[in-house]
Amino acid sequence: MVIFPHSEVMITARDHRNTTALLQAARERQLIVFAPGHDPKGLAGSIGTLVLVQETAAAQGGVSASVKGLWRVRVERVLEERAYARVRFTKAIEVDDASAGKPKVMEAVLGQIGEFVRLMPGIPPEVVEALKSAETPGKLADLCAYSPSFSDKERLDLLNTLGAEERLEKVRTHFERQLVAMREMAKITMIPECETCMELADRVFESEPNRRGEIASEFLTHVVQSHAAELLGLLAERYAPGFMKRRALK
Repeated sequence: MVIFPHSEVMITARDHRNTTALLQAARERQLIVFAPGHDPKGLAGSIGTLVLVQETAAAQGGVSASVKGLWRVRVERVLEERAYARVRFTKAIEVDDASAGKPKVMEAVLGQIGEFVRLMPGIPPEVVEALKSAETPGKLADLCAYSPSFSDKERLDLLNTLGAEERLEKVRTHFERQLVAMREMAKITMIPECETCMELADRVFESEPNRRGEIASEFLTHVVQSHAAELLGLLAERYAPGFMKRRALK
């Protein structure tokens, strides 16, 4: 997984190397480097995150931990690979915009967040407030990166992008793709306004009990074929807020 600076998250580790490293960090200086990758030999030169291990607890099959991302680091070299990898690292040099006021890309992303709130009113207000309170482009980009719409590959790319405004521009581009689909969905005939949906719904309620399953199946097939975007939107509205809250605010 990818952990970003400026964030506090709950994680669960089950791999023996990872659980051993977490527990050792908790016993010593409480610091650990999260460097995404499966092979310790390939860690040199990679970007990771220095993380503060705040507390650990036993979990089913592993260890759960409350951790706080501090800053990006660059792994200089691997010192040993026994129970887990020990590395030497330096703080990665991030490029922040020094101009006064909020850069245009930051204003654009905050505007996109406002549009998401209008289109998906179920987003938890504490998530929205955390995003709107970000003072810099880099912090806003890192917080946005926990959106469930980002893939692991996209998150890793954001972690590796040291330019704050460049990183936020990638977030803006990603969000715009999501919003284009949601805007298109808002233009189409909605399920309650669709004549076919109404006809099939009437048939379900008026038919004999032994026929209702067949007609309901026909109704669902029509919804998937003709209202797929709206159906996905309804599912996102119903389930995404809880998922986002678990991912971003644990």
